[in-house]
This record gives sequence, structure tokens and C-alpha cells, in this order.
Amino acid sequence: MKHRPGIALGLGAGLLLAMGAYSARHLELSSGMEQFLSAADGNGLEAISTRLADSAATRTMILSLRAPDLAHAIAAARDWARILRAHAEVASVRLGPDPAFGRAVFDLYFPRRFLFLSTQPETELSARFSPSALRVVARNLLTDLALPEAQLAKQVAGADPLLAFPELLRRFDGSRLGGLRVVDGQFVDAEGSTAILFVTTVHSAFDTGRQAPFADFLAQSFAELDLRFGGALELERSAVHRFAVASERSARADMARISGVSAAGIAALFLLMFGSLRLLAISLLPLIAGILAATSVGTLLFGKLHLTTVVFGSTLIGVCIDYPIHYINHHTLVPAGDPWASLRRVWTALALGALTTVAGFAGLACSNFPGVREIGTFSAVGVLAALLATGALLPPLMPRVARAGRLQQRLADALGGLLRRLGERRRVLVAIPTGALILCAVGLPRVTWRDDVFALNAPLGAELLAEDERVRARVSRMDAGRFVVALAPDWESALQLNDAAALRLAAAREAGAIDEFRSLHAFLWSEDLQRRNFAALAGFPDLPARLAVALDAEGFRTEAFAPFGAALRGTPPEPLRLDDLQASPLADLVAPFQVALEDGVALLTFLRGVRDPDALELALSGLEGVHYVDQQSLIAQAYGRYRERTSALVLGGLLAVLGLLRLRYRSARLALAAATPAVLAAAFTLAVLALAGSPIGLLHLLGLLLVLSFGVDYSIFLLESRQHSQAALLSIAIACASTCLAFGLLAASSFPALRALGVTTGLGVVASLVLAPTALALAEPRRPSA
Repeated sequence: MKHRPGIALGLGAGLLLAMGAYSARHLELSSGMEQFLSAADGNGLEAISTRLADSAATRTMILSLRAPDLAHAIAAARDWARILRAHAEVASVRLGPDPAFGRAVFDLYFPRRFLFLSTQPETELSARFSPSALRVVARNLLTDLALPEAQLAKQVAGADPLLAFPELLRRFDGSRLGGLRVVDGQFVDAEGSTAILFVTTVHSAFDTGRQAPFADFLAQSFAELDLRFGGALELERSAVHRFAVASERSARADMARISGVSAAGIAALFLLMFGSLRLLAISLLPLIAGILAATSVGTLLFGKLHLTTVVFGSTLIGVCIDYPIHYINHHTLVPAGDPWASLRRVWTALALGALTTVAGFAGLACSNFPGVREIGTFSAVGVLAALLATGALLPPLMPRVARAGRLQQRLADALGGLLRRLGERRRVLVAIPTGALILCAVGLPRVTWRDDVFALNAPLGAELLAEDERVRARVSRMDAGRFVVALAPDWESALQLNDAAALRLAAAREAGAIDEFRSLHAFLWSEDLQRRNFAALAGFPDLPARLAVALDAEGFRTEAFAPFGAALRGTPPEPLRLDDLQASPLADLVAPFQVALEDGVALLTFLRGVRDPDALELALSGLEGVHYVDQQSLIAQAYGRYRERTSALVLGGLLAVLGLLRLRYRSARLALAAATPAVLAAAFTLAVLALAGSPIGLLHLLGLLLVLSFGVDYSIFLLESRQHSQAALLSIAIACASTCLAFGLLAASSFPALRALGVTTGLGVVASLVLAPTALALAEPRRPSA
């Protein structure tokens, strides 16, 4: 067949440019954990955690401004709010309650005041309306009217002598924004020294592509504000955005440092071994093609890619430099006439090595774990593209006549001699895997698992965490990540469960299981409970007359309370509904309690001071659809399930690899010969980590999948090149060194996910190199003894 290098290079260059342009325009990175959480599970709890990871609550920053006095703090907050509202990333800025809030509360609740009398109207109202209880009501009314702040009581007493509406307001005050107060329309902390702003962003807190520039804008605008106020302002923040941006910047800094060292090391290795900048340059083409193809396809399929996906996949694709290494070694050490002839000689090994790697990662692409699915797809596409680039782009650029360098030839001869000596001493060759098996037997039973998805993120500074805690303490006293959830198919059913849960939680509080709770129940009861209240109230037709006796005894003019009797005799008002609150200035107040799911709804109740989780769960038992949630524990359980599923996918990928090897060699013995060193290297790595006391997590598992892929490649290179084993052995030695430079250096990262990946892969590839000759020993039939 006539080769057309110009056409191949032209098409290849055009495709690379197109993929590069598409990636540059559309690539978005995320660093949050929502892609490493479940979309849903059997009871919907994980779905809630996923939604909470990207909700209005996580998109809202709390900014705390302190000045020498409160007046200056409030003035600074108002000035800054005007600046922030003009930014495109800001959805809203709240300095205080909506000016229409008070009017809305009156309009919504006062006509319905009698619908919120009691949580158990059938049993409580009879005691509440007894003659003695009504005398207490009359005395309380007299006392309230005598207070300096009696303006509201005076306005409503005629129609509401039971003071049901003021009781509602007191319940609101106990459930609104923690310890915040309002001064001149501005939220301030309980001490009255700090102004508080709530800034909600348009995009997710984990969308670091948008949040990093916005963080810079925040810092710049505050510096200018502080300058205008004489440098006397102090800013403290609580924001998920801050942690996401810090995490991504930490990972990027690590990757820039490690990638720089890795690239320099690989370049030095190439120049030392091959002595040619040309060979180094063309060897990078498969890497570039793989990364661009994976990024383009990943962006097209998923919209945005997680940082861990790009780091992991890019490093894996970077190891596809093994293909050019194998090709160059054979072209220079064992010349075949021209570059295409050399490629044909090694193509089967390259293609089989790439396809086994793709098979190993294709299973991950079928995962219902979004993060794992991304990694599997990105890696499989990238490896396949790197293989095709090796076959299409390298031969036209390869020197037609190339000679091995002196060091290259000497190392190849030395490794070939070592392999021959090992083959002659079969017992020594067998002793290596035997030792690995013994260590596996000792270490594998000690494996422990760490199911902590947040361990994937960069560690955060103690000062940053302490600042976040201080700011949140000024706003809300509720515990982060602990809540009770009521799951139901619709809002009315959820509200009925929420009513029942509130009663149980109040009892749990009295018993000391929790310190406090905040619930939507403080603002809204189910329609059923509201109607039951009015129905129970209607069962006391003589209540106005009996209450008039008690009021008269305290000196009231009873005719002033005629509106009360008229209200009881009138048509009952329509119950208050969630839609009514969402369409009112109270919408922000009730929004944190509600979560809409794909197949239902959920109402959250936030907790403080959970002292006895077992007692709390017991208190809620019997309420179907009501659950106590410790979010960190829940996510760990979900993460554990995904780790188990990923383990099964890794095993499935291994079986797919064995199937490919069986098809290629048509011999179970040869297929096992190619796979056994890789499997043993992975098991050895796991055992070493266990003996070192390192818990195993998801990234360790993905690292083990890499070890399996590399180990199979090494065995395939040896088996497919048995006639030129010295070239194959040198290839895998150089590949191992380049892999250690690409992956092993990740072990020095401060980013736990990268560190786990680096340690696992670094150990595994070295074990794969040492164990690879075992493939030849297993492939050769045992000679009968004389």
C-alpha cells in the first residue's frame, strides 16, 4: 500500500486544531464533590445531599463587616452592597428583612390566626378554654396591654383576645436567622458590633471557573471600600465558594509544580536515552492527541469535567508515551527497513496494549457514579486517540534510518542478558512472584477502607476553617450537616409528616437528646392541621360568652371584643399554603427548609447539639418517611457503596482484558501469562499499602486499575516481541521510569486524591516491571526433566 504522509499529517493537524479550539472554548472545570455523590437512592436521602451540595444555601456567602462602631459598619455594608449588586455573578444581596416583611406577615397570618392555635387541637383546646384557663388569658391580656411595647396587642386585642397572632410572632422570632438582630433595617450580630450581608451567586459555588474571578473581585472591591473608610474595616467570610476556589488553586499549584518536574524528567530521560529532540517532539504527539480528544468528548458528553477527572485522565494518557517508546526502540535497535515496517512489527503489541487499557476503563464509563463515569470515559477515549495518533502521525515524522544511541544499546544488551540468565535459572524467576504472593498473604487481610469523599479535596487551613465557624456562629446556631428530613410524594403529605416530627423533636429536646431545632413547622402547618384547629374551635360555640365573663372580671369592656365573636361565626379562611409563602416576602425565610426531588419532595429540620443520636432516631421511629440524617455519615455510606461498585467494575474490566487476551492468543495459558504479573503487581501494591497502615479509598482503586493496565501492557510487549526481547525489556524499563515521573511524583502532592493516586501507581508500576518477566516464564511450556 502506498503511504501518503502529507495527507495523514494534514488531516491529523487539522483534527488536533479543531479539538483544541473546541476544548478551549467549551471546557469548564469543577472541583466540588457533587460529582462524587449519588443522584438518588432507595429512600431519596442521597439525592437530598446531592441537591444540598448545589443549592441556594451553598451558593450564599455570609460576609461579616466590623468597624470601630456599628454605624460605620452598617454604612460600609450598604456601600458594598451597591457595588456587589452590579456584578453579573451576584443573584441577590440581602442586608436585612424585606421592608414589606411585616405587612406580609400580618396579611398572611392574622386572618388565619385561629388555624394555628394548637398542634393537637382535639386534646389541647378543651383545657385551654376552661374557665380557669380563660381567666389566665384575660389577666395575660391585661398585662400585655400595660407593657411599653403593647402597640401590637392594642391593635389586635379586639379581634384576637387569645393573642394567637402575637404568639405566632414569638414563634417566628425563635426560628429566624439564629442570633441575628435588625438595626435600621440591617442584619447585625447579637453583640451589635458587626454588619452581616448575604450574597447569593448565580452559579454553583463549585463552578470555580466563575467563582475564582468573583473571589478576586470581592477582595479588590473590599480593599477599595476599606480605603474609603480609613482602613478600619475587618472582613470575615463563610462561603463554600472560598473552599472550592482554595481547593482548586491548591490542586493547580501542585499540578503545575509536579507537572513541571515530571515533564523535565521525562524530557531528560528521552534525551539521555535517544539523544534526539526530534524523537522527543514527535513522541509528545500521541499525548497531545489523547488529551485533546478526551477533553473534547468529555466536554461534549458531560458539559463540564471534574478536576480529578482531568488530572487522572491526563496523567494516564501521558503514560501513552509508552507507545512511541516501544516503537522508537524497535525502529532503532532492530531496524526493519523504514518507519512503516517498524510500526507493522510492533503494531499488534501497541494495539493490544491500548485495547486492554480501554477495556479496563470502559467498565467505569458505565458506572452510575458521575465522577467515576467521567474518569472512565475520559481515559478510554484518550488512550484510543493516543494509539491512533501513534499509528497515523509518527511514521511520517520518524527518521527513515535511525541508529540506537550508545547508552540505549548498552542498556538493551544488559537487560537482554539479564533476561537470558533469569530464563536459565527458572527457580530464581519463580522466586520473585512467590515472594510477592507471600507478602500478599500477609498484607491483604489487613486492608481497611476509607469511605470519605471529602478526603479527595485539598486540606484547608486551620485559620480559614476557624473564620468560617466564627461567621456561621453569628448567623445560625444549627449544626452543619445534621438534620431531620420528611420525605413524601407532595408538599401536603410532607407537611403532615413535618407536623408529627416537630412534636417528636420537642419531646426529644425535653429529654435532652438535642439542644434545639429549626423547622418549617414554626411558619407553616399542614392544611389538615389548620382545618382541624378551626373545626375544634367551632366545637366551642359559647367561647365568646365564656371569655367575656373572664374579661369582664378583669375590668375590660366586653363590647370591645365583638370582632372576636364575629370571626368565629364567619366563614373559615382558606388554609395557608407553601405557595402563599413562596410568593411573599417570606420566601427567603422558608426556602432552606424545602427540597424538590425528581420523584417527590422533602422538608428539612435543622438541629443543634445532637447529644444522643440513638435516642433521636428512636424518638422518630414509626414515622414512615422521616429520617435523622448525619450528612457526613450518609455520604460516607454512599461513597462506600460506590467504592464497592467501582471494585466490581474494576473486576469486570479485568475480565474484559482476559477476554481480549484469550481472543488474541487463542490459549488460556498465554492469556493468563500476560495477565498474572499485572494482577500480582496490583495485589502486591494493595498489600504494601495495608502493611503501611494506609486506608484504601476510591483513588487507590483507580490507581490499581492503572497498575493492571500498565502491567498487562508490559507483559504484552514482552510476549509479542520475544524474538527481540532486549528491545521490549528496555521499552518497559523506560516506560516504568517515565510512569514514575508522571505518577510517582504525585505522591508528593498536598492534594489527598493526587497523593493516593501517585503512591498507588508508583508502587504498582515498579512491581509490574519486576514481575513482567514472569509472563515469559509462564508462557514457555515446562520442559520435561531428563
